[in-house]
Amino acid sequence: MALKVLKKSDLKKGGLLNQMKREIWIQSLCKQKNILQIYGFFFDTQNIFLILEYANDGDLYSLLKKQVNCLKLSIIFSLFAIKEKWEIH
Repeated sequence: MALKVLKKSDLKKGGLLNQMKREIWIQSLCKQKNILQIYGFFFDTQNIFLILEYANDGDLYSLLKKQVNCLKLSIIFSLFAIKEKWEIH
């Protein structure tokens, strides 16, 4: 299990507090292998705490960011290889 802490003030600033409530409700209804299970939540005056299934590979944003960086490097190396082979200027 993992505990995710969200600051209420950040959610309020972005106008996302109601959206977060809906997402908690929707996620609690979802029983699908590709969606993290939410086991429960609680809150205090400053934070919302989500009790979630643990994600071994971290969050999706970080995973996608790594993949994009690998793709960028792959493109750069490919361009260097093409340049060397065909003398592109």
